[in-house]
Amino acid sequence: MRNKQSSKTNVLPSTAEREIDGRIEELIAREFWLGDELVTRFCVVIIQTGQGNWKLYWDDDDEQWKLNPTKEEFCQPLENFEVDGQTWRYPHIDLATLHSVRGQPIASFTVKCGAKVDEASLELGNGKVLSWSYEHASEKTSLKIDCKTARLS
Repeated sequence: MRNKQSSKTNVLPSTAEREIDGRIEELIAREFWLGDELVTRFCVVIIQTGQGNWKLYWDDDDEQWKLNPTKEEFCQPLENFEVDGQTWRYPHIDLATLHSVRGQPIASFTVKCGAKVDEASLELGNGKVLSWSYEHASEKTSLKIDCKTARLS
């Protein structure tokens, strides 16, 4: 378990930094709703490139962001279903269209671990940086978009 008292932020090396490549074809966020309550905006983010599909998610057991290659296809959002009398649903949000990143080359992927927030960032060739954050105190995920100086693509 992480020492949550530490204020130091570490940048963790990731095999994904070397492996994820190509241009964004699809970028889909799968939300998780329980009844009328949004549990998490980013249950899973699926990244499709010409080199394959990737699944980005917060792993509650290991308390870290993970990016893994996946054979999971871009399935339709899961239909509503009942579990113990409550409705579960997993709608999809098309982040590629929403943030105009379809066709952009992936420049890098990094994970930063901090005492209060962990962040997974995908930097694109146009300078946009999509950063998914997990806040430990609230157990909430969020997405922040920044723009650095554009790279040549």
